[in-house]
Amino acid sequence: MGKKRIAIIFNGSAGAQDGEALLQKITEICQEYELDTTPFVIHAGADISQIVKKALHEKFEVIVAAGGDGTISAVAGVLIGTSVLLGILPLGTRNHFAKDIQIPLDLKEAMAVISQGEVMALDIASVNGQFFVNNSSVGFYPKIVKFRELFQRKGFYRWIAFIFASAIVMNRNSFLRLRIASSKKDITSRTPLIFVGNNRYTMQGYELGSRDSLVRGKLFLSLMHRTSRLKLFQIAVQAILDLPSQYVDFDTWMDREMTIYAEKKFLRVSLDGEIRLMQTPLRYLIHPHAINVIVPQNYAYDRSHL
Repeated sequence: MGKKRIAIIFNGSAGAQDGEALLQKITEICQEYELDTTPFVIHAGADISQIVKKALHEKFEVIVAAGGDGTISAVAGVLIGTSVLLGILPLGTRNHFAKDIQIPLDLKEAMAVISQGEVMALDIASVNGQFFVNNSSVGFYPKIVKFRELFQRKGFYRWIAFIFASAIVMNRNSFLRLRIASSKKDITSRTPLIFVGNNRYTMQGYELGSRDSLVRGKLFLSLMHRTSRLKLFQIAVQAILDLPSQYVDFDTWMDREMTIYAEKKFLRVSLDGEIRLMQTPLRYLIHPHAINVIVPQNYAYDRSHL
């Protein structure tokens, strides 16, 4: 890629590692690769988009999202429409986006991609102007996350908090009456969950939750049919644990945009694991080839032949 000025947007709260030690390790790896880097440390409650805009104003040519999927989404959303390159240092718990574009989870290997990788223009999706790189959902999953976070703030361990949160949600009315309108379908349904992916997701088996492409320019829409509370709990556990699912009762299709109408004025919406309260209707869009991402050379070669 040649010598470029690189800003590292570092979210030290991502994952479970010590932030200060992690930043020191990143700095040492950058020196080893002789990269011209400047760290921008994100503190709790900081507006990531404002920090990225500051880096853009200072004319950095590469902006690295060092964090989890939420950090990547926040950085990518600001870079849309610019020529600035997005680099990825996966520091989160799941790192779904990094895995889907074959970024190594090892820090030194991930930095090697930033130093020596290829640039690809990848798709990103949005709902009511809020961007996400992986997926968004409406229904029981955002509700579970909301209650889980409440229990965690009270000192409960993550998994205990998840069990309590699931029990609360499953004992309540877990179904939403929604109208889902797109160019291919216009349906009204009582559903526990609608899932919207940035490109097609695998919904079953050991590749559950993965994508083979981020350049097809389509949203992946998945509407769950009505089911029992026990089955909902099983699906939630499988999703949280990244276990293969044998549940097939979904209606799925691809489209460039979709609008969700609801009886409620506001709905909780999951965006790459972050929960937002959003006003309805919810308008989902795909933005083809909108972000320039540094990816491994083999990934760029393989996808160019799809």
